[in-house]
Amino acid sequence: MKRKKAMLVILIFCALVSAIMFFTSGGELSQAEKKSLLKQIGDQWELDFGEQYKVNYLETNHGGFRGEGSTYIIVEYKEEKEPSNMLTWRKIETSEISDIKDELESLEVKKEEFPLFAECTIYKKDKNNDNLYVLFDNNKQLYVIESIK
Repeated sequence: MKRKKAMLVILIFCALVSAIMFFTSGGELSQAEKKSLLKQIGDQWELDFGEQYKVNYLETNHGGFRGEGSTYIIVEYKEEKEPSNMLTWRKIETSEISDIKDELESLEVKKEEFPLFAECTIYKKDKNNDNLYVLFDNNKQLYVIESIK
C-alpha cells in the first residue's frame, strides 16, 4: 500500500514538473528542435536543406498515427547561393498559390508570415496524397509547406 502511494506521489510530482516546464517555456521549440523537424521533413522527402540556416518561424498541427497534418517553416540562409543551388526551381502557378494559401490558413498562419508569392520560385513534390512545397525568395528565405494526408 505504501509503495503504491509513493509511486502515485512520484507520478504526480513528475507531471507537475513537466507542466511547469512546458508552460514556462511557452511551448516554444528550441532552434535545434526546429532544425531537427526540418531535417526530418528533408529525410522524408529525400531533400537536403543544408546546415547554414536559421529557422525564423514554425507552425505545425501534425498529429495522428501517421503524422497527418501540415507544417510551415520559414528558413533564412546566410548565403543566397545555398538554397538557389539546392533544387530545380520554377515559376509558381496561380493554382499552387491558392493551394498554399489554403494550407497556411488551415494552420492559422498570420498573413504577414505568408511568402510574397510574386517574388518566389517554387519546387513542388508529391508523394501519394501528400504534398511538399518549397518556395524561395530573393531575400535568402525558404518557405517549406508540408501537407501529410
